[in-house]
Amino acid sequence: MQENSIIKGFKAEIDFKKLGYNFITVTFVRIRYSPESKEKVAEKIMKIKGILSVYYLLGDIDFVLITASSDKTKYENIWDSLSSIVEIERTDSHTVLRTYRMQDLSMLKW
Repeated sequence: MQENSIIKGFKAEIDFKKLGYNFITVTFVRIRYSPESKEKVAEKIMKIKGILSVYYLLGDIDFVLITASSDKTKYENIWDSLSSIVEIERTDSHTVLRTYRMQDLSMLKW
């Protein structure tokens, strides 16, 4: 699979709690639309420290973000950075209480 570029690389699985990142959130983002808005906003979002994943969606919500910070005060810094992006119309954040399973690619059937 590596030779056929199906496997693009190997990544470490990080236990964020052991690093002190105990406050995990899922944030839904709606943006003001323009032809180049999704790329522009995605670039700005990806520069914000503490954002682990950025997913672009179809539908009412444009992006879903997964964040990790040490506490809600530190998350507020992430939220403030998001709020400063003028193309973002609205955000809706949810705190993760418990993670039952992280992405495990071994579950896929090849």
